[in-house]
This record gives sequence, C-alpha cells and structure tokens, in this order.
Amino acid sequence: MAIPYLRRAEAAVDSIKPKDIAELKGVRNAVDTTKLILDTVNLLLQKPLVPVVPKSMYIMKQDIPFIADSFEEFAKTTLTNGNFLNWLLEFSANDKDNINEETIELLDPYLTLKVPSTGEDVFTGQVAKKSSSALEGMCVWAAAMSDYHKQSKIVKPKLRLLEVKMAELAEAEANLAAAEAELKETQDLKAMLQKKFDDQMSEKTALQERAAKTRKKMD
Repeated sequence: MAIPYLRRAEAAVDSIKPKDIAELKGVRNAVDTTKLILDTVNLLLQKPLVPVVPKSMYIMKQDIPFIADSFEEFAKTTLTNGNFLNWLLEFSANDKDNINEETIELLDPYLTLKVPSTGEDVFTGQVAKKSSSALEGMCVWAAAMSDYHKQSKIVKPKLRLLEVKMAELAEAEANLAAAEAELKETQDLKAMLQKKFDDQMSEKTALQERAAKTRKKMD
C-alpha cells in the first residue's frame, strides 16, 4: 500500500532537472508558490523554519491567509545548495522511514491549504507547475512522502505480524521435517528388522524341511 507513494516520490525527484533548479535559483524575487513548497521540503529534511506568525500568500491570483514563510531565512539556502537534488534522492532512499508524527502534523496545513473563496486545493502539482517544473516535482515529492508515512503506519504492523507468522511457519516446517526424518529412521529400522526376521524364518523353514526329508529317508 505504501510502495506506490514511494514510487511517486522517486519519480517526482527524477523529474526535477538541474536546469530547472538553476532557473529557479536565478529568480530574483521568489513567488509565494516557491516559498510554500520549499518550506515543506525544509520540514521533511528537518531543517529550520521561522516561528509561526500569520501572513497571507498570493497564490492562484488570490491572497490566501496562512503563515510566514522561511524562504529568505532558511529555505533559499536549501534550494541553492549544490547537494539539493541528492538530498531529496537520499531522503527517498534512506530517510523516509524516519518521518515522525510531528513532521506530518506540521506538513498538514501546507498540504491541505485551499483557496478560501473556491475551496480549490493550493498544494498541487498543477498549481506548482505554473511557476516551475522543478516546483511541480518538489510539490509531488513532499505530498507523496506524507502519504507514504501515513500508509506505512498501516502496513508496517501488518508486515511485522507477517514476519512473526512466517517465522512460526518456518519453525513448524522445521519441526515437521525433523519429525518426518525421525519417522523415516524408525520405519527404516522396522523394515530392516522385519527383513531380518523374515530371513531367519525362511532359514528356519528351510532347516525344518531338510530335517523332515532326512527323517523320511531314515524311516
């Protein structure tokens, strides 16, 4: 259940091209869509944000009440780092299971942000793409990471239970194999003793027959 979200996140990172990042870095005045999405990236990467204070964002040609962004203070530094794309790839590969509930709670207002007048979702790939292809990838990546964590909470206990059951099954199969081996050993021993008994009985019968013939001749 969680894997499709992981694959979506990986595909989103793969869609971000260095030239798109360079283009985004070159924008002198970042639009609010950029600031919104980069803050979610900082949240996932466990990087700092400014304290929460109310502030409107101008997105989709409307003022949307939200909170102050951290672009100039922190997120811009994240974006301009030469390892930015590698960070996203590394997170998707190795750190995704370290996402905690606090991060998900902090992400939620960003991911569920809507235009007050229409109820339209703000945090979508389509909205992000209007500003930058790189932003589209980051937007999809952040949302997919959140979805991955939520699904993992459901899947992981089931996987742990499956592991326990598989271990129990393996132990039961090993015990059965040992019992079957012991049974075969007993059956082989029984067969050997039976053959020995049959051979002795045959030999006894043959001796009795020879003795009877000898007595008959003597008579």
